[in-house]
Amino acid sequence: MRELPPDALNRAGDLLGEQTLALMRVQEALDQLEAAILSSPRLFWSRTLIDEEKILEQLDFIRLNLPTALEEAEEVLRQRDQILAEAHRYAQEIVAVAQRRAEQLVSESTILRQAQAQAEQLLRQTYQQSEEVRRQTLQESERLQREAHHYVDQVLQDLELRLLESLRVIRNGRQNLQT
Repeated sequence: MRELPPDALNRAGDLLGEQTLALMRVQEALDQLEAAILSSPRLFWSRTLIDEEKILEQLDFIRLNLPTALEEAEEVLRQRDQILAEAHRYAQEIVAVAQRRAEQLVSESTILRQAQAQAEQLLRQTYQQSEEVRRQTLQESERLQREAHHYVDQVLQDLELRLLESLRVIRNGRQNLQT
């Protein structure tokens, strides 16, 4: 009987770790962008003079890294299906082995009822175990998917807010220059 690859769930965790690292780099760039805006000299009471080159540099970095982070999140979702398929195949193999074992016990045993009872119990246990493995794998993959979607949504929402604020600051700065 083939065993479930020991790294099946670890692969999903590794992919989530890589995706988290990429998103952390984007978050760090957003933090630097915010720091650049907040540390810029103030004009009047609510106007800020910003270093355009520094801001554009951070925006370019975000544009380059955000697609990578999103691609890695999609890879986690693709891997989820593969892990579920492996778990399903593993469960089917367990059931098949249990059925073959049950048939062998019945044919070799002189006490037919006892052999049948043992085989049925083994089948129930095997089915319960395989269902538990499948259920746990499904729950883990759904949790990973929810976390990935939630995190990407948070990053995109934060990026949108920061970009809108930067745009507002830039517009206000231009208006001040024109007046």
